Amino acid sequence: MTPIKILEVGSEGGRITLFGWMSDQGEWCYLRETDESALKEIMHKKDHTSMSFLSSSESVVGWNAALQILSVYPWRNLYPLFVHPEFADLVWKEIDSMGSENYSRDEWQEICRKTPSQHTVCFSHGKESGPMGVKITALASIAVNKGFNVISIDYGGEPDPDCRAKKLYCEFVPSDGINVLVGSSMGGYVATVASQHFSPDGLFLMAPAFGMTGYREQFPEPDARKISIVHGLNDDVVPFNNSVEFAAKYNAQLHMMDDGHQLIESLP
Repeated sequence: MTPIKILEVGSEGGRITLFGWMSDQGEWCYLRETDESALKEIMHKKDHTSMSFLSSSESVVGWNAALQILSVYPWRNLYPLFVHPEFADLVWKEIDSMGSENYSRDEWQEICRKTPSQHTVCFSHGKESGPMGVKITALASIAVNKGFNVISIDYGGEPDPDCRAKKLYCEFVPSDGINVLVGSSMGGYVATVASQHFSPDGLFLMAPAFGMTGYREQFPEPDARKISIVHGLNDDVVPFNNSVEFAAKYNAQLHMMDDGHQLIESLP
C-alpha cells in the first residue's frame, strides 16, 4: 500500500508529517518526517551549509507507537496543517485529553471536524483486528464523505466481548444528529449489545459473532431503527446461518456474499 499522509503540523521552524500504510499482514505502519528548512531563513549561510534539515524516523507498527515517535516534538501544541479524515477521531482524542492547556485547540477542533451537531458513525473492530483495519478504513472514508464524524474504538488487550461493550458505553458520546453503530465479527456482537443502551438510528453488522460459544448472549436483542447485516457464504469462523437466524428473528436486512469471514473480496 502506498503511504498516505496522516497528519501534518507546522511551526516557525518547519513542519512535522506522519505517514502511514497498511502492511501485508493488515497492520498499520507509520513513519515520521521532519522538515526544518524554514530555519535557513534565520540562520547565516555559513552556519547551515553542512546541516541537514530533513529527517525521518524508523517505521513503527500501531497507533500507540506512532504517538511515541510524534511525541519527540510538542506536536499537539503546534499548528495543525492537515489531518486525514479517517484518523481524525484518533488525533482528536489526543488533543482533547489536553483540555485548555492546548494552545491550538480551536484549530485542531476545526481541522478534525469536531462539531457538536455532526452525525456520527462508531466502529467496533473484531477480536484480532484493530481500530483502523481494512474494512473500517474503507467505510470510514465513505462516512466522512457523507458528512459523518467517525469514531473507532480501540479494544486492544481486552478479549471479553461484554467488557468491550462496557468500554463502548464509556467512550461513545452520541451526536445530536444521526448515530450509527458498526461492528465486525466480535465487534458486531459488541455493537448489538451496545445498541440496547444507545438505541442508534442504524446498526450495520459484518459477519457478526452471533450464536458463538463463550458469549454471554447467543443472539442479543438489538435496539436500532434500521439493522443491516453482511455475511460471507464461505465464512469458516462464524457460520452464516447464525446471521440468517438473527435476521429472521429481528427483521434485519441480510446481504449474503460469495466471500469468507474477512469479507475482503466484497470490500468494494
